[in-house]
Amino acid sequence: MTSTSPSPPPPPVSQFSNSRYEIVNGLQEVEGVVNGDVTDKEVNKDTDQEKGVPGFWLTAMKNNVIVADEIVERDEEGLKYLKDIKWCTIDDPKGFKLEFFFDLNPYFKNSVLTKTYHIIDDDELVMEKANGTEVEWYPGKCLTLKLLKKKPGKGSKDAKHVIKTEKCASFFNFFKPPVFPEDADEIDQDMAEELEDQMDQDYTVGATIRNKIIPHAVSWFMGEAEGDDSEKIITKKKKKKMMMILK
Repeated sequence: MTSTSPSPPPPPVSQFSNSRYEIVNGLQEVEGVVNGDVTDKEVNKDTDQEKGVPGFWLTAMKNNVIVADEIVERDEEGLKYLKDIKWCTIDDPKGFKLEFFFDLNPYFKNSVLTKTYHIIDDDELVMEKANGTEVEWYPGKCLTLKLLKKKPGKGSKDAKHVIKTEKCASFFNFFKPPVFPEDADEIDQDMAEELEDQMDQDYTVGATIRNKIIPHAVSWFMGEAEGDDSEKIITKKKKKKMMMILK
């Protein structure tokens, strides 16, 4: 159990969430002109080259400092296949669940990865535990492990390199959250405090995705959200698509 910093309740689900999904994933055509920024000719010119808004969720998350700290460069190829993020409350036990929807990709089999937070005190926001989906990685594609080649020792009869794996930083570690051992006597005070810090950070990331990224994804993508220091340049065509979502 760990106490988390109180967070304001997330905004209600917006009516344009379905339109956002359809436009981002190229399922809905963007028509007309928004504030004269883009002409029909410019839109039609790129129709065959690009559908939807590639990397929408990756860009939105990278523009938020808290979430961006969890993303490393090697994650980006996998997160480009992220096509939607949703959340819902759960009652038994109380808490909330995040759902990450992915296109078919060369990294893992799952089409949906979930992260569930169990809260035992709504007022103080005391988190009991968090659970995540086990990512079913394809062979050699795991983004949470890196391969290390170790040269054989001197005098070794086997001249081949020894290949080992080592855990590494990755956003996908988010789906394998820190947990306290069932027997608290197994860990000392320093380790217990470190685990609490890790759990607090884990909850902060989850609450940020729920409260900020999901309801305001367009603003984060465009670099217009409060607290966003991104210098990302949005093309006229992408800006037009985002404005269509906000209409």
